[in-house]
Amino acid sequence: MNDRRFEDTMSVEDLMKKPQKELLVEIYIQTVKTNGTVAQNCNDITELQTEIKNKIGNRELLRFEKIFGIMAGVVGLVIVIFNILDRVI
Repeated sequence: MNDRRFEDTMSVEDLMKKPQKELLVEIYIQTVKTNGTVAQNCNDITELQTEIKNKIGNRELLRFEKIFGIMAGVVGLVIVIFNILDRVI
């Protein structure tokens, strides 16, 4: 059997003419091929997720959180100072 699926090259009429056992065998073969492809894609996705987690890492996330905290604190302090100055002046 070639790389194409048997349903790509056959019409409904052709499938109706095929003996039932032969049709079931072709469906089984296609299912096995498809399940193998799905399993391989799942493994590839799992590997990519692991690689992404390793690339990002906790150290970079903690560094971002610290920078964001400092920036938010400075902006908050500036807002408080301007509000105090606005009330005084």
